[in-house]
Amino acid sequence: MPIIESLACGTRVIAIENGPFEELGSTYDEVFFFRDEDVDSFISTIHMIRLQNKNAPQHHQSFLSDETQHLFSAENIAQQYIQFVKDATEDYYARNIS
Repeated sequence: MPIIESLACGTRVIAIENGPFEELGSTYDEVFFFRDEDVDSFISTIHMIRLQNKNAPQHHQSFLSDETQHLFSAENIAQQYIQFVKDATEDYYARNIS
């Protein structure tokens, strides 16, 4: 899920090759992979991203659909949190006050 959240925010992602997210990453140009336990590969990946950042326009861009972005929007997350607190409070009072 963190890869999807990062992509929704327009953030590039670095992940290990042959990991569980490699299939997802092949769908997006913003997911970069390095070889497991290979420091040189990791450093090369970071340098590649830094070079791309220098050449890229500096604006927010999300790579996911509007519907998927909404799932991770600040408003949606805040509403889910508020609902969680309400539910937990109601459950607590129902078990301890009645």
